[in-house]
Amino acid sequence: MGAAGLFSLRNGINKEVSGIENIKLKGLMYGLKRSEIIKLIPGIIQFSELGEFIHMPVKTYSTGMVMRLLFATLGALNPDILLLDEWISTGDKRFNAKVNNHLEILFERTPIVIIASHNEKRIKNWANEIITLNKGKAVL
Repeated sequence: MGAAGLFSLRNGINKEVSGIENIKLKGLMYGLKRSEIIKLIPGIIQFSELGEFIHMPVKTYSTGMVMRLLFATLGALNPDILLLDEWISTGDKRFNAKVNNHLEILFERTPIVIIASHNEKRIKNWANEIITLNKGKAVL
C-alpha cells in the first residue's frame, strides 16, 4: 500500500464534510480503491466509537473526536511504512488504552514503523532500533 502517517490532527481533514466522507477522502489519499474503503468503513466507525457523530461535519468535532476518527482510519490500513509524530493520546484513558493495544497490532503487521517522540520509555519498549537526534545530528 505504501506509506501512511499520522502527524497533525487536522492534516488532510475537510472540516466541512462528515466523518464518513473524511474516511473516504483519507482512503483515497492513501491510494485505496473506493470499494476497499467502503469495506473498511464499518470497522472504522466501530473502533472510533463516534456513533451518529460520524455523519456530522468534522467542524463540529472536538479535538479528541478528530483524533479518534484519524486513528481509527489509520488503524484500518495496512501500510508498508507507518510514520507517527509523537505519541497518540486522546485524553480519554479507556480509549487511549484501546489505541495502545491496537498500535501493538499495527506495529506487528507493518514492516517499517518510524516514530518521532520525546518519550524514551515508550520508544525503548517498542523499538528495535533507536536514532537520537541532538541539534539535528543523529547520535547512534
